[in-house]
Amino acid sequence: RKVGTHLELLDCLTCDKCIPVCPNDANFAFDVPTGRWQPGRLRWDGPTWTLSEGAPLIADKRHQIGNTPDACNLCGQCDPWCPEDGGPYLVKPNLFLSAESFEAHPGRDGFVLSKDRASLTWRRGGQRLTYTALPDGRARLSLATGALVLEGDRPVASEGEGELELWRATTLRLFLAAFNTPGIRAWLPTLSV
Repeated sequence: RKVGTHLELLDCLTCDKCIPVCPNDANFAFDVPTGRWQPGRLRWDGPTWTLSEGAPLIADKRHQIGNTPDACNLCGQCDPWCPEDGGPYLVKPNLFLSAESFEAHPGRDGFVLSKDRASLTWRRGGQRLTYTALPDGRARLSLATGALVLEGDRPVASEGEGELELWRATTLRLFLAAFNTPGIRAWLPTLSV
């Protein structure tokens, strides 16, 4: 039975009903830290920026659901089993297995890990963001018009120009860590040590 709520990228009911009903084993579970982040909305031009209040990122549940588009045939079998509206195969984080697969499906929003697993790229609504963990503990967030260096969720340097709700960078930070967790039950290649 549908419960009248809509699926979101994070925090569905996480009943896991969509996982065993997928004929291709495309849906998977992963964990993220719970919390509420309010990193703000950033506008920058070259090395100067302004930070204002922006939309929050809320993760109330550690347990999350994702989808592997490379294994998903878009049959929609998970949708009637899901108590929420929207279809897990469409709304939940889509994690592509390779850059080639990611590029071959330009109309489908989703994520792809770099081969060295230090970067995560997110395509959403036509915009592409790449979050790269740097050796010094900071991160670089790149988009079409510019880039930021972040310490945690706070900008410390910028180049180019742009405007961005920083909850997107927080999402990338959380998902990069989650998708690199040993033992994640997805179609991802095994981590090499």
